[in-house]
Amino acid sequence: MQNKSQSLKSVEKRFRAFCVDRGCVVSGDAPQLHHLYGSSAKVKVGFETIHIGEIAIIPLSPWWHMDGKNPACVDLWPRDFERITGKTEKEFWLEVALDFGGFTDDQINAVMNYSKLNRRFGFDLDQYRLTSELPDLLVVA
Repeated sequence: MQNKSQSLKSVEKRFRAFCVDRGCVVSGDAPQLHHLYGSSAKVKVGFETIHIGEIAIIPLSPWWHMDGKNPACVDLWPRDFERITGKTEKEFWLEVALDFGGFTDDQINAVMNYSKLNRRFGFDLDQYRLTSELPDLLVVA
């Protein structure tokens, strides 16, 4: 029987191969793999830590990934990327992840609800599923 870290690495490898075979989510060209949150991103869900850095990736061609000549490449101008393609990075990831079909609901929810606030303030992600948003925070100066 494999432990969780071994099976996660297996899922990561299969998802990477799936992304490369699938091609760029925008153009269909040969892709580079774009990490949505960095390769070491992780989230606490209840008492479990879910490492999402290597599963929160989308296949993008070099033009859409980080070509400085493209006025909407995702690494330099993410808002322009979203405006021109009509989807956010998370929406592209969800589409690819659902096509892949190898992730648990907790992994999908962790990626979709990830933000720096999750890490910093430890929000319980079980409260916020795919269709809901994180609560508004009251900022006191």
